[in-house]
Amino acid sequence: MTIKQRMISLLYRLAAMFVVLVVVGCPPPRPVPVIPDDVPGKCAAMCERLREPDADCPEGKPSEYGTTCESSCEQIYGLGYVWVVGDETSGPVCVIKAPDVEAIRACHVKCASGAP
Repeated sequence: MTIKQRMISLLYRLAAMFVVLVVVGCPPPRPVPVIPDDVPGKCAAMCERLREPDADCPEGKPSEYGTTCESSCEQIYGLGYVWVVGDETSGPVCVIKAPDVEAIRACHVKCASGAP
């Protein structure tokens, strides 16, 4: 076997190893989370409730970076960290139905009058 043939053989082996490493080393693509149609409405209603004078919850106000409550809520869904939309113990439905600040706190939300 000549030097040229050895070099070509080595290049083929290196190329094959590179292909194997690329195929094995790449994780499968993550599926894009689907946001249910009613999420924007539920997020808006929840944020409106958090801003009402009797609640005055900081979560209803824009963050220090200017992100609105509604945008944060929808981003949480978009990242795949979803509340069960019909779940009445946390998330938007819980806050929307909460009659007072104590009930909002039971939804795992901090409000103006202190932490839960």
